[in-house]
Amino acid sequence: MGELNVLPYPAIIANCVGWVGYSFVKPNGFVLGPNAPGILIGFFYMMTCMPLVKQRTADWVNVLMLFYSSIFIIVGAITCYADLGEHARRLLWGYTSNAILVTYYASPLSTLYRTWRTRDASSLSLPLATANAINGALWVAYGIAIHDNFITVPNAIGLLLAIVLLASIFTFWKSRNKATKDVYAANAAFDTLSSNPSPGTTSDDLLKTKESVNV
Repeated sequence: MGELNVLPYPAIIANCVGWVGYSFVKPNGFVLGPNAPGILIGFFYMMTCMPLVKQRTADWVNVLMLFYSSIFIIVGAITCYADLGEHARRLLWGYTSNAILVTYYASPLSTLYRTWRTRDASSLSLPLATANAINGALWVAYGIAIHDNFITVPNAIGLLLAIVLLASIFTFWKSRNKATKDVYAANAAFDTLSSNPSPGTTSDDLLKTKESVNV
């Protein structure tokens, strides 16, 4: 995985779950439609990357998943068992979804300080930042069209954050490409040693090479 920040992936799942819940208390097929498959896509991203990251990173992902799950259990219980009116349920899920959406948009920022300090953007994903910018712009337009500030406001914030990420990526593009090439080279070295170890290659050599891949 190199320096790629994987913390946005559990946030993708939580964000989509939140908006699916919002679409249930305020029926809206345009909100439900893209977010329901988004949950499955988020799980695919996370399950794909988890075997490739350091144990410490995997532990953080697990903590985030437990945290988000706890939030939805609490919000779901309040929705079902508290004596709330329809408007109150919409507010509950709206504010919950807004808070999680902002954490999703902000999750790539967890490595932004290091990016500017080291002038290395390899921890930032260009496809994810681009998708966030497009996603934010489209939801802002939709939120304005239906006069729903629960959709408009957090996505406007997300759009601005995505623009900051894109600016950082393109500012330090050369260093990002170099880091990516280094990861590919480390992967190739590990594959070569694993499939056709040279005489004298020990298990410690393989372990060191693997650690250089899973930085």
